[in-house]
Amino acid sequence: MEFDKKQLAKMEDDDIALWGEYADKITATDKEFAEQIYQKILTIDGEHTTALSNYAIFLQDLGRYKEAKLIYTRLLQLEKDNTNLTFRYGAFCVVVGDLETADKLFTKLLDQELLAAERLMDKANELAELGKYRDAEWYYRFMMRQIPDDPFILNNYALLLADLGRFEEAENYFKKALFENDELGSDISIEFNYGNLLFLLDRIEEAEWYYDKALAKDPKDLPALNNYVLLLVRKGEFPKAEGILKRILAVNPADMIALQTYSNLLVRSKKYEEAIHCAQTLVDSYPNFAPAYYQLASVLADSDRLEGALAMLDKSIEIDPTSVETITLKAVTLADMDKYEESQKIFEKALLEYPNDPILRYHYAAMLFDWERYDDAERWIVALIDQDPEHGEGLSLLGSILKQQGKVYEARMLFERSLEKDPHNPDIWLQAATFFHDTRDYVESDKCFEKALELSPEDDRILEEKDRCTKERSSGK
Repeated sequence: MEFDKKQLAKMEDDDIALWGEYADKITATDKEFAEQIYQKILTIDGEHTTALSNYAIFLQDLGRYKEAKLIYTRLLQLEKDNTNLTFRYGAFCVVVGDLETADKLFTKLLDQELLAAERLMDKANELAELGKYRDAEWYYRFMMRQIPDDPFILNNYALLLADLGRFEEAENYFKKALFENDELGSDISIEFNYGNLLFLLDRIEEAEWYYDKALAKDPKDLPALNNYVLLLVRKGEFPKAEGILKRILAVNPADMIALQTYSNLLVRSKKYEEAIHCAQTLVDSYPNFAPAYYQLASVLADSDRLEGALAMLDKSIEIDPTSVETITLKAVTLADMDKYEESQKIFEKALLEYPNDPILRYHYAAMLFDWERYDDAERWIVALIDQDPEHGEGLSLLGSILKQQGKVYEARMLFERSLEKDPHNPDIWLQAATFFHDTRDYVESDKCFEKALELSPEDDRILEEKDRCTKERSSGK
């Protein structure tokens, strides 16, 4: 059968199925003709539920909600006990903001269908993953009204609130979920999720306690183990972190997060060959994963193998040309190879595409500072701090720039702020230590060197700079 407007006029009852299938196929490519087919089918058979259903979806996708609502209403009159239809119409009502009707439909659905609660929760989780937070929140709140003590619902709603940055509310719901979970004795990993929130809020000791509880339930929970490792790194407990990473990789040698974290940990200890092997395993395990090549590139760059790093960065950019982090590292690597013109071209091109990206802004300003272009560096780093007043590295760099301009008092205030905002960054403690040494505040300088070495005990840069400052002080310079 030919499907064209001339043949459509001759369509009869027996042709409805064929024409309906054709209409469904062309809804994205020929909307006008698809609609004409649906209308012709419904002219022949006004109670053709399949055509009505597909036409409702078609109208909804076009944003023609009033017409779609009429179709859904007609369908429910024809199929009052169709739970799939009730679910779909309820979901439609949430989208268009008719929440009262949605509430009635879903309440009816919970009475009609045994697995309705699971369907509604799956829909809420799907919407949350798609970033449709308003609609997702409505589903969670509806379900909490229906089943107020369900730890699974409370936990998922808390996760949504955390994603929205509503941390105080999220914590309250996590606590409710934990209480109800203990009452039921179920094995939902609420401790892990709550631990993640506490870690995000920098409440490290509390986070560790909840990670320990999660791991007591399941000692082989790899996500919990990986996050626990990140917490231990934050605390500076590197040997313990390394031991857990080895446990993870013994269970899953291709664990993506563990390989990335372990290669970084090995670099910190100057174990470059092991770090390269670890990052290469990541690349071999995920050959189409751009961050794997970035990870290997960063390890090679740290070990001063810049040509190899550049090759891996080009491979990463080939897979994902939009990664600002990778583009930035390529520009920095070229600068380290004394290819300044190429580096500047990459920075300038990237800054045209991503003018407000904090990674680009910071590293470009740092490079300008290294070139002693202090005014240009200051302009870029001030723009970054205006955008993010808590950017610790940015505050530290601006402090270094102002020091070069002789503005020592202002520089000191910036270094103090940088240490407050980013207290786990050894580079910032090193920069502050050098500043305090140069301004002859040796007590503060020693404290900063001590903290820098506590965070990165085998960092040659810190050790060399501390040795230089000690010699200068003893010689009276």
